[in-house]
Amino acid sequence: MPADIRDRLDSLFDKTAVKWYRIEAEGEANIMIKEKKKKSFKERRKYPRVKENIAIEIADQKDRIAATIMNFSSCGIYCQTSREMPLFREVQMVIALPHTVTPIECSGVVVRSEKASDKKTYNMAIFFDDIEPEDKKKVAVYVNKRLGK
Repeated sequence: MPADIRDRLDSLFDKTAVKWYRIEAEGEANIMIKEKKKKSFKERRKYPRVKENIAIEIADQKDRIAATIMNFSSCGIYCQTSREMPLFREVQMVIALPHTVTPIECSGVVVRSEKASDKKTYNMAIFFDDIEPEDKKKVAVYVNKRLGK
């Protein structure tokens, strides 16, 4: 394959994730096929997350709504609710981790809110902005245990 064509093909792909295959056809025709390897996903979050299904209640100054945690870490939760809460709304939560005696009481800020794929519920990300250090540690221990660490 001419170098200029190979260079143009190389520019289309990440060079560290490419394999070249040479296919020889009858006669003088040679075909080079470039296959892109799948890149492995590397978690970049500072705090590991675990998928869970824990029912909680979220309260703001006006209202209380039921929610189900879908995943969480020691810095926040991702949950599903029956109604939307505005971004940057301060909320209070009581989280009863499975197999623990004392529930965790903390407050947080809604940092993401979007309609779920079912079009009936909302998915929200809530960042913990006020959680006791021992409660944060409880969550971290629980998450690490669930992740087998």
